[in-house]
This record gives sequence, C-alpha cells and structure tokens, in this order.
Amino acid sequence: MMWMRMPGQSWPGAAAMFIGMWMAMMVPMMLPSLVLMLRRSPGASRIGAAAGYFFVWALAGVAIYPIGVTLMAIEMRSPSLAHAVPVVIIAAGLFQLTPWKSRQLRACCTPSPATTAWRHGLRLGIRCIFCCFGLMAILLVVGMMNVAAMVIVTAAITIERFVPWPDHAARAIGVIAIAFGVAECGGHAAAAFF
Repeated sequence: MMWMRMPGQSWPGAAAMFIGMWMAMMVPMMLPSLVLMLRRSPGASRIGAAAGYFFVWALAGVAIYPIGVTLMAIEMRSPSLAHAVPVVIIAAGLFQLTPWKSRQLRACCTPSPATTAWRHGLRLGIRCIFCCFGLMAILLVVGMMNVAAMVIVTAAITIERFVPWPDHAARAIGVIAIAFGVAECGGHAAAAFF
C-alpha cells in the first residue's frame, strides 16, 4: 500500500518515499513522449528541458499524495468505494473525447521555445499533465503498482503523440476506456446481484 505509512515512519518520510516511487514510475512512462517533444523543439538543451519537465511531474506527485492518502482512508472505512473505479474509468474515457483534451494534446505536441531550456521543460511538463489528466486518473484508481495498467497507460500516452492523427488516437483510446469501464460496471453489478 503505497499510500500508507510504514510502522514508525513519519508522514514526511512516507511522502518522500511516495515521491521516489512516483518518479521511478514517471520517468520510464513519460520518457518516450518527452523524447518526441524535444525532437520537435530544435535548439533546446535536452538535459535542462528534461530536468524542468520531470520537476513538474515531481510537483504533481506532491499534489497527488495527500489525495491518495485521503481516498485510501475513506476506502478503508467504506470498501464499497472500490465500486467507483469503473465510473472514474468511464469519466476519463469521456474526457478523451472532449475538445479540451484535443487542445491540450495539440499544445503538448507543439514546440514552444522558451527563454531557457529549464522553462521550456517546465512548459512541456505543464502541458503534458493537462493532456494526460484522464489517463493518469485511470492509473491512480486502478493502482499505480499495477504493472499491466502502467504499461497500458504508457502505451496510450505514447500512441497519442506518435501517430499522424493524435486527435483520432485520443478518441479511440477514450472509446476503449469507456467500453472497459462499462464492462467493469456490469461485472460489479453482477457480483452484487449474486
């Protein structure tokens, strides 16, 4: 349970351990997308931009940790909250179909030269977080330690950026997520019935 403290561990220690695991996961997940974005941004210092980019993702982990701890505490008191997972997956799929997602994806894939490589990386990171919001929500509710979910989300994020028609890919991924969420809702309903 990555949201829980180990016996004798302080909350700052637990948060630091989470951020370490978060970054160990984010670097391999987001590296293919970052490489593509940096290729589209000629002249930017790759190391400085990558440092800025992953700094933004580290800050996202800092913001996510208290949310995860809170949700875990609620779920421990109310196990039925686990039935909300398919709803989050469906919502994330619907997010993939929105014009807002299309705008964020275009912004994420468009070069945006900044005054320094660090700022360029920060801008790329912020755009990427806005673009990946729905897919990351799926990963958070399914389980960040779920390797299969991590591989699927990484593939989806990468496909959106590498294909010639990113909007079409994002929509197709959204439809797949909705179908999966609906199937999961049906599974939970059947389990509750029997």
